[in-house]
Amino acid sequence: MVDGPQYGMSPPPWDIPVSLPQMYSDKVEKIRVPHSSFVKMCHKCQGCGRTRCTSCFGRGMKRCTFCHGHGRARNKRCTSCHGRGRKR
Repeated sequence: MVDGPQYGMSPPPWDIPVSLPQMYSDKVEKIRVPHSSFVKMCHKCQGCGRTRCTSCFGRGMKRCTFCHGHGRARNKRCTSCHGRGRKR
């Protein structure tokens, strides 16, 4: 449950009750302002809950860095990707 503006207007800042700290004490206290919370959609996944891998672009395989995706290195089958040119 989110205590948002749908439950009423937020009170003015001086109407929010807070407890006074002991004098000369170093204290930081965060107080929630009633009716001011909201849920923001994730900017990275647009609210779908998943992001695409930047290495393989969602394909599950990325280009082999040893043979640069050719499958062969030094005229032999690449030992890093086993000649596929791509790695998981």
